[in-house]
Amino acid sequence: MNNKGQIYRSIKDTPAGNKPQNELLVLDSSIFSNVFKKDIKRVYIYKKAERLAKAIFLVSPAFSKSGVLLDRLQYLATSLVDSAILPPGEAKEALSKDLLALSSLLAIARASGTLSFMNADIISKEVHTLLSEIATYEEPRFFLEDS
Repeated sequence: MNNKGQIYRSIKDTPAGNKPQNELLVLDSSIFSNVFKKDIKRVYIYKKAERLAKAIFLVSPAFSKSGVLLDRLQYLATSLVDSAILPPGEAKEALSKDLLALSSLLAIARASGTLSFMNADIISKEVHTLLSEIATYEEPRFFLEDS
């Protein structure tokens, strides 16, 4: 079989199949219990915010000619991750503000031609998806005991 420059790794080469070790850190039992209080929805919101921040940093070279927009964009990206680990009530408010500001910034970047329509549209959709997830989030009313 010709690999054509691609590197193949077996499932046993990485922990839990093909997930890198840093991706599994959030699912560590002590972090899951202590930081996220065993709330899988909060973990989902955190990981979604983290992926959104990664996407923002991937498109940030498009903002190289506009230092002000680049600084604000990078600030919002890191703020998303910081806000996602706050306690639920605070996280909901902080994430909502950050996501609304990010949505406006993306609209400005798209209108000015700084960011392509396709990239702005993809990220905007993810922003609005996360915003609706946060709006419908309710803290769990029951807790599972450790077995």
